Order: sequence, then structure tokens, then C-alpha cells
Amino acid sequence: MFLYFYLRSCKSCDWVVPELERVAKNKSEDFYLAKVDTDKNPDLMQEHQIKKEPALYAYMNGKRVGAIVGPAWGGMVRLINRTARLK
Repeated sequence: MFLYFYLRSCKSCDWVVPELERVAKNKSEDFYLAKVDTDKNPDLMQEHQIKKEPALYAYMNGKRVGAIVGPAWGGMVRLINRTARLK
């Protein structure tokens, strides 16, 4: 499972969302992407200790197994691929 934390007013967050959705469609049924608008969900932002958007967090079996913070598209793709190999 992946949590993508973003801010609606963040320009770099905007272009990442469609790319993540495209990657999600190409992955298996086990791939789940949840988008979290930090303005609407400040409690989740605190719970996951998000300090900057965009941020992509990867979870397996309820534990965080990786994270990329900032508009690093290449890093996000590597995180997705690396996490898929852990299954």
C-alpha cells in the first residue's frame, strides 16, 4: 500500500498525481494507492510525521518500508518497484 501526501496548492504535487495513477493502473491488483490531501487531513499528516509535500510512503503488513519526500519522480518509481519486489 502506498500513501501519497500532497497539497492542492503545490505545483510539483500536481504533476505527480497523474503519473502515480498511471503507474498504479499498470501494477497488479495488490497495488493500492491512497491520495491524502494534507489540508483536509492534518491529523494523518501528524500521524505519519509528514513535514513536506509531496511525500510517498510505502507500507507492507502495517509497517512503513520506504518513503520519498519531495518532487522526486524517479525516486518514487524506484520505491514502487523496490516495494513490489518485497512481496
